Amino acid sequence: MPLSATPIRSACRQACALACALLVGAASAQTPRPATTAPTTTTTAQPAPPKAPAQAAPAAPGDPGAVVERIRAALAQQASQNRLHVLVGDDPITPPTLASPAASGTRSRSNARHKPAVAPAPARPAAAPAWAYAGPNGPEHWGQLHPDYSACASGQRQAPIRIDPATTLQGPAETLQVAYGRSGGGVRHTGHTLRVDVTGTHTLSVRGSHFALQHLQFHHPAEIRIGEQTHAMAAHLLHRSPQGQTAVLVLPLEPGEAHPEIHKLWTHMPLEANDRVPMPDGLLDLQALLPQDPRYYQFMGSLSEPPCTEGVLWLVMKQPLRLSPEQLRLFAQLFPMNARPVQALNDRVVREAM
Repeated sequence: MPLSATPIRSACRQACALACALLVGAASAQTPRPATTAPTTTTTAQPAPPKAPAQAAPAAPGDPGAVVERIRAALAQQASQNRLHVLVGDDPITPPTLASPAASGTRSRSNARHKPAVAPAPARPAAAPAWAYAGPNGPEHWGQLHPDYSACASGQRQAPIRIDPATTLQGPAETLQVAYGRSGGGVRHTGHTLRVDVTGTHTLSVRGSHFALQHLQFHHPAEIRIGEQTHAMAAHLLHRSPQGQTAVLVLPLEPGEAHPEIHKLWTHMPLEANDRVPMPDGLLDLQALLPQDPRYYQFMGSLSEPPCTEGVLWLVMKQPLRLSPEQLRLFAQLFPMNARPVQALNDRVVREAM
């Protein structure tokens, strides 16, 4: 039976429309459009050259459906070859998931350049090494253990010293104005000595300055020598003024009768380094530690342990206190020797208050 002309014409029109769309899409994808913005350095991966379309089987003569299917297959293949480019405005944009490694690396480096720098954490200051009264970290090496200890080796007004009564500057001097009371606090084992931290306000006035008592500590034997005599022990009472000046009041100790205030301190004696034993408030009578004889020696020196800071006013009482041999032995068992050797006088004047 002869074919009707109407379906054939309809199929031809549909095929022509599809062919035109194919030609327009291919021209749009292959023809570069002028860019309206400045070119960037970002590179885009080039698509692989299109493969030659597979040869479709020749359509049967007079079969419009086969023609339409051939055109549809060609359009689908063309669309798959150009799916990487999407036009937005005038600039081609590559989808992020298909971006080339080179382009991604460029963007990452660009972002890294604009990322704010994070300041490094400040370095912690190096801890000062342990010092000792003997051995490789003993007094003769203190100045080399740490830069902060340099005065221990290079200082010219160091303590302790040997006081020579024959060469002291003798004459009247102001009386020490000491206002001590009862105190509590605690006894601490520092690893070098026993230090008694006091509570309350206890003051010393001399040379027009007022000093507040901070703590007292003990040395065996005494560090300050008077003539050829070395006392068995000494208590150092360290004071500071509001202006930052330091004054050390030295109380020499010799064997004799038991001292009641020493007994209270030894009762709260810690047994290990960095240990601290608290004392009840008002237990310690600091005024009872002072001798009856008000005479003293006076000179300028330094701290007698690292960092050996100079500019310290030393006040050494002439009359020693007494403690029992048992009290002396108990301290000596913990600290057989914790005294710095005497230092050069270097033409300093020592005043003897008469």
